[in-house]
Amino acid sequence: MSELLEQSIERKRQEAIRTGVALAKLLTPDEAAFWKEQRRQRANANLRLSYARNRDKEIANQVRKQRTPEGKAVKVYFNTLARARRWHDKELEAALLEEKILKGKAALVDVPAIMRRLGRGRKWRIKPPVQPELPKEERRSKFSRLTRETIFERTKGGETALHRAVKSGKLADVPRGAFSLEIFLAQNDFGRTPLHYAAHFGCLSQIPREYLTNQTLSVKNRYGSTPVHIAAEDGHLDQIPSELLTQELMEISNIGLATPQFIADWKRQNPGVPVPYREWRYVGGERKAVDVSEFDAGNGWWREDAISLRQKAVLLFFGRSIQGLTKGQAADVINEIYVAPGKKEQWESAKRADISQFKGTKLYAFIRRKAEEDWEDFEGETLDEALRRIDDFEPSEQEEELAELERWLNSEDTRW
Repeated sequence: MSELLEQSIERKRQEAIRTGVALAKLLTPDEAAFWKEQRRQRANANLRLSYARNRDKEIANQVRKQRTPEGKAVKVYFNTLARARRWHDKELEAALLEEKILKGKAALVDVPAIMRRLGRGRKWRIKPPVQPELPKEERRSKFSRLTRETIFERTKGGETALHRAVKSGKLADVPRGAFSLEIFLAQNDFGRTPLHYAAHFGCLSQIPREYLTNQTLSVKNRYGSTPVHIAAEDGHLDQIPSELLTQELMEISNIGLATPQFIADWKRQNPGVPVPYREWRYVGGERKAVDVSEFDAGNGWWREDAISLRQKAVLLFFGRSIQGLTKGQAADVINEIYVAPGKKEQWESAKRADISQFKGTKLYAFIRRKAEEDWEDFEGETLDEALRRIDDFEPSEQEEELAELERWLNSEDTRW
């Protein structure tokens, strides 16, 4: 404890010495006067030093403002040298540098004499040499400077430099040394590789043969189409070597259930007619590949199909009966519901709600019965998420169970 007290007293004493203030029991009046005088002298010394520095600055500024012959000569030399370099006057630049080396100082160089000797006037100017302009077909684009590293630089859309070169018609400018198998497998945000664009624009013949392989030609984009699909669609299938068009490549299906072989045959038999887009649909209880345009045309046959899961959910949510309704009849009822003010918005908001909020309703019982043993995984999900997860459930083949479920849902004495 005594050591801490002594340290505290010593700190206060040093503070008193530094400030020149006499603190009780720390400094005597004589000691306080001595240290106060020392502090005043230090302040005066700092003030004199500050005055001296300011005076030196003023003297330096006055010297700079004086236009001495030596300073003017140096200024003229360097200004003339800068102009000679800016205007590509190599002869004058060499003469000035040579004279400076001989004289040893820039101030001793006689710039006007050199200018007169070389025939340069006060307003002389040498135009820079103009490079001869190449014909448009011989000009090289920025893609000619690509390397194996820079060719992988991507844009915000995920496109590499090779994607952009193919789309802009500059594939021939890209050095062959920059090519690699990895660059032809690189996909943008839509899943397209450079070969997808090359197949579309008809420049597959400009790509080296070693990069047209089964691996590069079978890459699918977001819509399931390979470069072979695109080439068949746009009439450029002949640019792919025939030995590469194997049965495996020609039988790959996109999401429209179209293969390159089907597209090529369709284009040959129906010139000018778009290739039909097909989807898997349940028709009469059987899963078939259906032309979407034909399906959406409303020919009538689909209206007799079984009511869909989402239609059942909408009808149960609004308290309507689903007993004996077909798909077409359910669509008509839902259209009538949506015509009423706020009904469609009500369903959209309900899809974002937790399914537990529907307890005590037939909709809740229907989803729980449909999910069966997977019900625990649905806890905490929204209605839309739950419907999406059970959308892919195949309808039961046992019609009696379905009929029993429908009767159970529509019975009045059902306990919830």
